[in-house]
Amino acid sequence: MRDIASRANDKQARASNPTVSAWVSANAGSGKTHVLVNRVIRLMLTGTPPEKILCLTYTRAAAAEMSNRLYKNLAEWIPLDDDALIDKIHKNTGHIRFEKDQLAAPRRLFAKALETPGGLKIQTIHAFCEQLLHRFPLEAGVTSGFTVMEDRQANDLLGKVRSEFFAAIEQSNDYAMRGYLAEVVKFSGGEKTFGELLEKLLDQRDKLTPVYLQLDEASKRLAAGLGIDPDDTVKDIKSKASSELDRSALKHALSILEAQTNNKDKAQATVLAQLLQTSSDRVAFENLQELFLTAKAEPKSRKNLCSADCVKKHPDVFQTLEKEAERFAALFDKFKAINILRATDAALHVGKVITSKYEAEKNRLGLYDYQDLIAKVLVMFAQMPDAAWVLYKLDGGLDHILIDEAQDTSPAQWDIVQFLADDFFSGVGARQSMSRSIFAVGDRKQSIYSFQGADPESFDQRKRHFQQAVELCGQQFEAVEFDVSFRSTEQVLDVVDRVFAQSQAARGVGETDHLAHRHGQPGVVELWPLEEKMTPEKKPAWVPGDGETGDSHARIKLAKKIALKIKGWLDSGEILASENRPIRPGDILILVRRRTQLMAALVRALKQADIPIAGVDRLKLTQHIAVQDLMALARFALLPQDDLNFAGLLKSSLLTKDNGKPFNDEDLVVLAADRGECSLWSSFLRETVSGGIYDTAKTLLLEWQERARRLLPFELFSSVLNTDKKRWSILQRLGSEAGEPIDAFLALTQDYERTSVPTLQGFLSWVESGDTEIKREMEKNDNQVRIMTVHGAKGLEAKIVIMPDSYDVPDGKNVPKLLYVDDATPMWKLTGKFETPLTSALKNRHLDDSNEELNRLLYVAMTRACDRLYIGGAQSRNKIKENSWYKLVENILCRPEHETPDPVFGKVWRVSRDHGGEEIEKKPAIALQPPVPVPLWANEHPASGSRNTDWVAPSQMGTDKADNKELYLSPLAAVSANRFQRGNLIHKMLQHLPEVPPERQKEVAERYIFDQGSNLSKQERLQTLAETLTILTDEKFAPVFGPGSVAEAPIVARIKMKSGTEMVLNGQIDRLKIGDSKILIVDYKTNRPAPATANSVNRQYIRQLAAYRLALLEIYPEHTIQAALLWTHSGVLMKIDEKQLIDVFST
Repeated sequence: MRDIASRANDKQARASNPTVSAWVSANAGSGKTHVLVNRVIRLMLTGTPPEKILCLTYTRAAAAEMSNRLYKNLAEWIPLDDDALIDKIHKNTGHIRFEKDQLAAPRRLFAKALETPGGLKIQTIHAFCEQLLHRFPLEAGVTSGFTVMEDRQANDLLGKVRSEFFAAIEQSNDYAMRGYLAEVVKFSGGEKTFGELLEKLLDQRDKLTPVYLQLDEASKRLAAGLGIDPDDTVKDIKSKASSELDRSALKHALSILEAQTNNKDKAQATVLAQLLQTSSDRVAFENLQELFLTAKAEPKSRKNLCSADCVKKHPDVFQTLEKEAERFAALFDKFKAINILRATDAALHVGKVITSKYEAEKNRLGLYDYQDLIAKVLVMFAQMPDAAWVLYKLDGGLDHILIDEAQDTSPAQWDIVQFLADDFFSGVGARQSMSRSIFAVGDRKQSIYSFQGADPESFDQRKRHFQQAVELCGQQFEAVEFDVSFRSTEQVLDVVDRVFAQSQAARGVGETDHLAHRHGQPGVVELWPLEEKMTPEKKPAWVPGDGETGDSHARIKLAKKIALKIKGWLDSGEILASENRPIRPGDILILVRRRTQLMAALVRALKQADIPIAGVDRLKLTQHIAVQDLMALARFALLPQDDLNFAGLLKSSLLTKDNGKPFNDEDLVVLAADRGECSLWSSFLRETVSGGIYDTAKTLLLEWQERARRLLPFELFSSVLNTDKKRWSILQRLGSEAGEPIDAFLALTQDYERTSVPTLQGFLSWVESGDTEIKREMEKNDNQVRIMTVHGAKGLEAKIVIMPDSYDVPDGKNVPKLLYVDDATPMWKLTGKFETPLTSALKNRHLDDSNEELNRLLYVAMTRACDRLYIGGAQSRNKIKENSWYKLVENILCRPEHETPDPVFGKVWRVSRDHGGEEIEKKPAIALQPPVPVPLWANEHPASGSRNTDWVAPSQMGTDKADNKELYLSPLAAVSANRFQRGNLIHKMLQHLPEVPPERQKEVAERYIFDQGSNLSKQERLQTLAETLTILTDEKFAPVFGPGSVAEAPIVARIKMKSGTEMVLNGQIDRLKIGDSKILIVDYKTNRPAPATANSVNRQYIRQLAAYRLALLEIYPEHTIQAALLWTHSGVLMKIDEKQLIDVFST
């Protein structure tokens, strides 16, 4: 084990070496985050400023985890004595051992990291791109101050654009587009398919943009792939099918078939007669389909052309039918291909228009989605005229790029990294004297996000690119493989390696080779027998069937057995050997491949067994029972006569009878029986006239009706949940996990009220039309069983992992609507009746890719387990597929020597070790303590306290209206409505234009002012432009905007007033320049006219500067701080005397 540890340490030291570029291929659990953190620390130890390091992670959770771990490591150094710190650094960084006189810098690293402007750059690629676009909006051609849309907002916007498009088409004379839309609707066959197609067209708009520019060329390429001429038409095919019939031979065949007694022959004769009689090409084509094709539009087998007796007695008739069938089959293949071509062409024309309108609407509203962030940055780097300038500015601020989970980085994201990093190794670079590096860590075996654009091949391709670039400029490139796993026991890793040694499993993964750092420690891998699919017993018609939720269903039975298994572990106090303590609910992670009914069955079974459960990792909000109860309340308030809704509301968690018990079916029978034609609500009111056990519920319902008439949706639901204490009722009845959906539902009411006229009916419609999903953060474990998809569990681990969803494999049902012949040639995959050889080939290619990813998903699932791994499955088809997870594991474990009796499953196949050859230091057993009684104060409201600290923005530090005479204007004053817009535009240009080359500032400023200042008159825009450019080109302002100055510098600080009051200042300094001994604070003022002297300046402005000065004195006590107001209209930089800054707070 020591050799294994030494091997791992050596490789980690090579990978974290800050003087080389490194590419790490790391097995699961091999310490990727540890190495990333150590590399950042080693970079800072060698003198790299933290702000010159960019670390890109795949998720926000990963970024937070890495940041927390980095700060934790650095914080641990602070209290250590010199010897302990030397050992700690040596342990963290590999083979580096500091001397005592070298420890001053390491001790300052924690503070240095905290003080980094803007914080450490550890973020997702999308967050980085968002910051980049906000920093360079002019150069990127994006709306300044844009907002990133969440999925719900994007879906609402798309729905709006789609509705407007349909309405416009209906009223327009664009008959070509109306024809395209009609084609798309015809081939969609339903609103759902149409919506899915539009969604796919928008999802892939970046890939389709060059296709939209050359639709005719794309159509020609697709026609060539389908084997047809682009000018072929359906009409031509139908005409040819009819005109080339061998009518004389068919008439003879008809006479023979009509004389046969076989029903098959008679049916064929009827259709053949219709064919020979019709003069319509369309009808003839339909007859030929019925004559020679099955209901699935596939060629009939030879035996179905006519009866065996007819073949034997009249072989000439059979030959005629067979010849015509072959001729028609060839024509029908062309017919299908032409329809695919027509449908694809129509879809692309419709997609082009809707995409254009969607983009225009986003730009109008200043909204972008996450896909736009990547696309806009790529366009800025590759196409915009200012790209070289932007890259130059970034190049001056970045020396090292680190990429986590590199196997999940999409090609477009890699392109951004390549644009940033290529100058590192260009030979000249921005700074020759400094070593610069690229570092990537990933594992192509764990690339499971193809639906988000991830491509495992890109990991290897970019490795080759950067290796060549690094070595060409004479620097060192390390390719390191981490094969030591610190997570899983030897038994788990051994089974993993044996599973992926099979050729079926190795596709897309390759053979795996793991070394266990936990060699000799106890571990278990167990295969449970399949739950077999059973045919439900027949019941009388009046007995309701079990359906998908019945006990006979295999998934339900498996879920109940899993709950029983876990219950046995917990109740018996079974020991988790590696920890020497009883198993806890939080040790258990259940992984499923997809969110199917198995997930719901598991949740239900665990709850019924009273096992603490954290719920599922993702949840459709409107599917949660607590949210459905609140929506039922809203529907009741709007329409109490809806009997079904009111019955559901009565049985909800919001209402109880006077005795505290919930309403049940017997109560509904009492209310519903003998009520005639009156509604259930009327019957309920009648039942409560003479008193009874429904009075409390009646009072609440009438009160809620009254509130709904006068309150906004958020106020209504908040009052129900808080004032009426129904949140507590819901949590008590449904469990603590209902709290999150309730909070998300309330957040939706606020979102709706911010963007729409807030009516209860409108809110209900808005919620029901959307598809809001909650993503739960499962990284934090509150000692509850977690149920997640494998995708959601990426990056997590658990002591015990259960994999019950191991039977099914991908099939052709989920093939994307858009397939690609090549990158520039899309094809709409129509229904099975339009299957062509090309369609089949593209579908098979997709299925091959899906099966390879399925294998990688299996690898990820198995390697989440630390100590124990359990695999089970529920049968859903008669024969198990060879590439199913269950079969792949069964091939390894299902052997007589592994068979073991089991109280729940009867028998299982187990590989285990209770103890190993090497002695393990066990943790002392943890005695379970009795629950601590809740103290009395925990149920009391806290006493109101005094606030000694006020948060304040510098611009709000005026004390009376006399100080703010410029801000409190008379309502009769003639003030332009655009007064503030002009000031905002000047501020934005003074913020960004100094970053633009001087020779291009005028051009960029003109573009910006005429784009963003559309509400100003032309004269006002020109005046604003001239005012700004005068400031920037005047030499006397050069120190303000020169090197070392910072725009919009954020500042937060505690400042003490002379009165003893302490305030927390939170603001932004328009321009800040920090020198070696002096600091200059500049605040822009666009007032017209400017004051003549500093003594006549509004005291609020002086207070603002004085507050900034006090805050900066806390940070830079040795510096001389000067403050000035830059009056843009008069072009004056007015310095404020230090005495004036001090005296302003004394009055």
